[in-house]
Order: sequence, then C-alpha cells, then structure tokens
Amino acid sequence: MLSLLLACSEPAPVVLLVSWDTVRWDHVGGGATPVLDGLAAEGVSFTEARTTCPVTLPAHASMLTGRSVAHHGARMNGSYVLDPSVPTLGEAFQDAGWATGGFVSASVLAERYGLARGFDRYDDTLDDPRVARPGSSRHGDRTVASALDWLGQVPEDQPAFVFVHLYDPHLPRDHAVEGLDPYRAEIHYADARTGELLEGIAALERPVRVALTSDHGESLGAHGEKTHGWFIYDTTMRVPLVLSGPGLGAPREVAGRASVIDLHATLLEWAGLPPVEADGMSLLGLDAVPARPLAVESVMAALNFGAAPLFGVHDDEGLWISSKRPEHIVDGQDIWAGDAAALAQRIDAQDWAWPQEPSMASSEEITAQLEALGYMTTESALVDAGRDAKDLVELSGLTIEVWSVLREVPVARRVAVWEVLYAAVGPELVLERAPSVADLGLKAVSLREVQALDALGRPEEASQLLAVRGLDEALEARRRERAEAMALETAIRARLEQVPDDEVALSDLAVVLRRLGRPDEAAALTP
Repeated sequence: MLSLLLACSEPAPVVLLVSWDTVRWDHVGGGATPVLDGLAAEGVSFTEARTTCPVTLPAHASMLTGRSVAHHGARMNGSYVLDPSVPTLGEAFQDAGWATGGFVSASVLAERYGLARGFDRYDDTLDDPRVARPGSSRHGDRTVASALDWLGQVPEDQPAFVFVHLYDPHLPRDHAVEGLDPYRAEIHYADARTGELLEGIAALERPVRVALTSDHGESLGAHGEKTHGWFIYDTTMRVPLVLSGPGLGAPREVAGRASVIDLHATLLEWAGLPPVEADGMSLLGLDAVPARPLAVESVMAALNFGAAPLFGVHDDEGLWISSKRPEHIVDGQDIWAGDAAALAQRIDAQDWAWPQEPSMASSEEITAQLEALGYMTTESALVDAGRDAKDLVELSGLTIEVWSVLREVPVARRVAVWEVLYAAVGPELVLERAPSVADLGLKAVSLREVQALDALGRPEEASQLLAVRGLDEALEARRRERAEAMALETAIRARLEQVPDDEVALSDLAVVLRRLGRPDEAAALTP
C-alpha cells in the first residue's frame, strides 16, 4: 500500500536516513556542524539518544531493523550477518511501493552482511583511491554523489527511502579544517557532505523528511580506550539524533532514553506506513521519551581476547553493567555497591542470546578489510570468559597501533606488510604494556606472529615460537597442517611434470607454498 502522502499534488516525498560513523554526541555543534545545527533548530533533537552497540555493523543493523543486537544477530563486524528472518526497514518501504536506495562508505556494511535486503539499489562500491586501503572505505563525497545520481533517476511521482552512511569521522582522519581538532574536522566534513545531499534533494524539488544520527561515538582515551568497541560507557554509546521535516510540530529538544532502534518505527509512521514488529518505539509527537529499560552491549573483548561479554541496561537509576567486576554508572561515575540482586533483576530480564557462534567465516579479503579499518579479527565466540574487559583495555589499542603502521605499506608489498606486523605485535609489546593479560593476549599475538614468520619464509622459527610459549595445541595443529601442505606440494608438482602449463595447478602450488612460508617461490609462479 502506498502512503497517504501520495495524495498530495507535489512530487512524492523522500524519507532520508543519514548515519555519520563514529560521532560522539558532545562533539557536534560549536561551529563544527552547521548543517546538523540547522536541522535541529527547525526540527526535533533527542538529547539522550544512545546506540545499541559501539560497533558499526551491529548498530546499523539495529537502526534498519528496530531490534536489539541479540535479536537481529549481526553481532560484530566481519564475522556475523543479519538474521535473514528479521525484516528490514528497506523491505517495509519496498513492499509499500517506495523506491529504496542504500549507499554505504565502509566494507563492514557490505551487502554480504545482510543489510541490503529490501533496497532496489545498495551501493557498497568502495573504489576510492584516496583512502589508505581502497576497497575498505570511501570518502563521503562519492557516497553522496552516488545517492543523488540514483535518486535523480527515480520517477518524481514515486516516493523514495534513502539510507546514506558517511564513514569519514572514523579513523583514519584525512580532512583538516582550521580551528578544529582532527576528529571534529572529520565530523565537519561529514556535516558538509550532508549539506550537499540535502541541497541535491532540494534541487529535485522533493519534500524530504530527514533523520540524522550516528552509529556510535569515540572514546578518545577515556577509560583507557583509544577508539570504540571495547566498552559501553556513554563516551561511545551516546549519539546525536535529529529529525527534521514536515509533521513534527514545533521545534524542540526531547529528553529521555531514545535509541537508534526507534528509527525503524519512527520513519515508518512518519511515512504513513503500517508498523512492523520491532523492539523500538516511534518517537513522533513526543515531548519526552517514556521511561523504559534499554539494552546495550559489546562482545568485542570477548571475541578477541576471551573476556566476559559486556551486557548493560539503562534505566532510571543509571547504567547497570554485567561483567566480571560489575558496574553501576550514574553521571559517568561507578557507584557499584555490591547489589548483585538489583543487577541480576535487570540483566536477566533481557534476552542476550549468548554465546553465539559467528555466522560468517572470515576470508583473507574480509580479514584484510577489517585490519585496514582498524578492527581486530575474531576467532570464536565460545571462549573462556574468565577476565574483565577493563583488565584487557591495553590490548584494545594494540590493533590500532598495528593498523596505523600497516596502512602506510602498499598492499602489493605483502612481505613488507608482514615485516611491519611482526615488529608491531611482538611479545614485548603485550608483556610490557599489559602484563596482567599476557595469558590471554599472548595466544592471539602469537598466532599473528606465526603468520608473519611463515610469510617471511621462517617456518622453523614459527614452530619454535609456539613451543616456547607453551601453545601445544596450536603447535600440533600447525604440524598437521604443514604435513598436509607438503603432501599437496608433492602431488601438485607431480601433476606439473605431466602438464607444465596447467594454470590451475600452478595457482594451487602458489597457495601451498605461501602456506609453507615460502613466499618468494610462490611469487615466482605468478606474473
């Protein structure tokens, strides 16, 4: 059913959802975001809005489904996908006859992760040569241009839902603005691109209803966290959320616990479409958001280093965090008084669906994209949750340091990349900076070192490394894998003796040689 909005004589409306990546609620305004400020002055600003998870994929999945992370299944970048049984905002608009377009700026929102369902056009082409790793992200000017190009082809009598994701405030920070620090300069860049998007829609003479928010904030060193993803404090969970357009009533600020899960119901009601079952609520017409518990989470430390997952609930008494050392956060301070019953009452009322095995195996391509964006890759959700994430925060910065040097090395120089990696994540770094977590961090770091040593053609050193660090299970698995690879090498070479120009065999041999830590021989087999 088409919206009642189509009954008017003007061109059909556009419902626009703009998501700025990595924008803290308290770093907008002050000259950095004139476009957002203008939208807020004319519309409705929700002053206590929060995300569901401080990670890009889970947060956006919550926006587009109205579900908590546990209920939509896209739990972490790179290794989880949206549950195919969960309906999306794109599908709701598409089923109602609207044109639907999604335009994203980072590989963690690529089509493979499930958010593309319901979009007539979902543009995840990340071919921008100006970024550190083309194919992992693109600057917002390209994303906005793609969205406007598509919208210009939509018949003016067909309403359109447009989702635009701007990644620029996330590391790396490539745009400078006089008078602004590097982080706020990137926020200003996203704001300017949003202005261009709105100007382009205005040029099409389309009435527009805008929702502008962010997927999560940035810790900027608070709590020992350099970026985001590790903790669920307001530094990374509280985000801007603004609605602007017809049908909102008088401009105002609205207090209360709004959430990105509310965008689903809000945009459907604003478009005149029927509601779809979800965890959120519509924010239209509110002068204050009704009191309700909000579930938030992060399992990054659990997936990467075996910590306990962080599950939290916001209510009228603050933020309650379940972990090995529980917390009760009020006005940014931990006032935990040992009330385990009060914590359990709140946490147990939520369905966390944990543990949850990853729903997508990481390929070399996905791993490279994650590392290019500054994310650690995950091994398994089923780990011993024996430590508190607060004890492991030193390791949260480890991947940032690795990434910051890797991004300076051309992709073609693969051995050079591994040389940098080996130097950056050696055992001394972990032991010196986080001696209390060496038992957990050492395995993850060791396996990366083994990869590096193999790529450098030093397989014996790699095996010795595992033996010295007592990683017997990993050492035995390595021995089996190497024995299998050596057998494969023998078989492939026998085939090549019969058919020297067998391209498939030559390609397979190159793969096997790389597995055996002989990159120079592998490189000699490929042009």
